Amino acid sequence: MPTLHDSTELTKNIAKWGGLAIAGIFLIIILIRGGIFLFTKLFPKPAPPPLVAFGKLPQILFPESIDQEKFNYQLETITGGLGTFSDRANVYKTAQKEPNLLDLAQVREAALNTTFNSGEIPVTSTEYSFLDTQRPDKKLNVNIVSRDFNVQSNYFSYEDLEPENFVDQEKISETAINFLTNFGLYPLDIDENKTTIQLLSIQGSSLFAATSVSTAQLARIDFQQKNLNKIPIVYPHPPQSTMHLLIGGKDNDEILEGVFFHQSISDTVTTYPLLDVQKAYQLLKDHKAYVGSYFGTNTNIIIKSVSLGYFIGEQKQEYVMPVYVFEGKDGFFAYVSAVNPQWINQ
Repeated sequence: MPTLHDSTELTKNIAKWGGLAIAGIFLIIILIRGGIFLFTKLFPKPAPPPLVAFGKLPQILFPESIDQEKFNYQLETITGGLGTFSDRANVYKTAQKEPNLLDLAQVREAALNTTFNSGEIPVTSTEYSFLDTQRPDKKLNVNIVSRDFNVQSNYFSYEDLEPENFVDQEKISETAINFLTNFGLYPLDIDENKTTIQLLSIQGSSLFAATSVSTAQLARIDFQQKNLNKIPIVYPHPPQSTMHLLIGGKDNDEILEGVFFHQSISDTVTTYPLLDVQKAYQLLKDHKAYVGSYFGTNTNIIIKSVSLGYFIGEQKQEYVMPVYVFEGKDGFFAYVSAVNPQWINQ
């Protein structure tokens, strides 16, 4: 019969070996999990391919490019390279506004709240012109469905556009927003932090940047849309956008000229594979990019940054697609379509 001492020793041994067994099991579990983690890090499971749910996409309709045959390119980014980009990006469908029987009536009523209140002149079934009753040479052309518009005038001949009549930039912004809101045209996707105002002066029949507020005769205001998935929207002629107004007059309350072309972006989205950025840079060097802006004279272009943007142009488009943005000195901007060419209709 086991003694009390024997029972105590047996209990101690069971506890010791049981504890060691439990510790060993925990160690094995930790080693297995660590091994799985290390394996997935060294040999990650490939991501599923891009969805490409829209099928082959149309080519981006860039406007006519600045002549680039004379340009040579040199890369001088902060890192010295082109950067690292994902192998895919979103492509979005645009939202098209449907015609409504009340379109003309609504535009007519909005025009009555402005100086373009002389009555409409039909141009097509969807486009109408409205003349300014105070300046007969000034005209507002509106697409009554999309509400896109342009204002034209001979403002270079206006004698009241004098610096002493210029008020302030805050009034410029207020005038522009009120005009757009009146026509139901101040979209929710406008990023007010990106709105820019450029003060201008008139010399002959040309506009120049004003040296100060005291020499400004008018101002240009440009609106831009919010980022898409943290990627900015870019326009054909940066830093200008397709939504801009030229404003002046005694109280900074007169729209002298402008274009408002806005494209709404829907929630319908899918992913597409991207062209390798090295190949995009080669297309730039081969003069196969779109160059939208350059204010310099040097033909040796220094590229300071490379990024992704979503291009919105001057014509209606079915999709909003990514582009590689090459930015350089003296206002140089060039775009290369970023979607892999195998998914673009040639």
